[in-house]
Amino acid sequence: MDCSAQPANYLVNMYDNYLNETYAKLHALRLSFHVEPLEVVKLVHDYRMYWKPKTVKTLLLAESHVYTEIKATNHKHEFKELPNYPCRYVRFVYCLSYGENHRLNKIFDIRKGTPQFWKLFNESVKGNFKIANNHNRADKIKHKIMLLNKMKDDGVWLLDASIIGLYNNGLKPDYTEYTKIVECSFESYCAPIINDIKPGRIIVIGKTVYDRIAAIINKRYPSSEWIHQPNARLKNEDKRTLSDI
Repeated sequence: MDCSAQPANYLVNMYDNYLNETYAKLHALRLSFHVEPLEVVKLVHDYRMYWKPKTVKTLLLAESHVYTEIKATNHKHEFKELPNYPCRYVRFVYCLSYGENHRLNKIFDIRKGTPQFWKLFNESVKGNFKIANNHNRADKIKHKIMLLNKMKDDGVWLLDASIIGLYNNGLKPDYTEYTKIVECSFESYCAPIINDIKPGRIIVIGKTVYDRIAAIINKRYPSSEWIHQPNARLKNEDKRTLSDI
């Protein structure tokens, strides 16, 4: 299976440098929380860059992808309709086989992915793509691709405050290490990218994430907003959503 990378260019290489430097800084913190190998983190970055719009109008700033073991990335998928799309598996919403394991060369992960983010993606472009409760696998994938392309066309892009997965089979970093990881990742990886793309709007997904980086993000980007996590256990009337801002 061909795993062609995207064509190299200055911008991609610059963002790669941000990633490598941030990863090195995280390792220097000597965290007790297990950090994924750089190869996994780079794969997540590659998927993110694949779906980056030419002009980012709305930046959705989430928390992190789901921790992925290096051996899991040996499983592959193929989407011929997406030229140069990365083919290795990672637990990240931009990876189309996450939650759709029937597309892998070997079914091994029964996780359902992050359906709440697909709902959020739909809302971000005021779309009605048939993803939730769509039991036709081929049609569901088709609608996911159409939705991601719509987001790309509309300038909506997802960035994570942490470059490493913060959820490892129920294990999470403690408060102190969580804050260090998010602050380091945001300052060294997210902020330089945001300064480059200059999005018209920044929406932080999750009150916890927003609280951790509030001092940083408000100083740099005072017009940023936040919404609750799509799966936050709150009554609908208490949940802050895209429609509320």
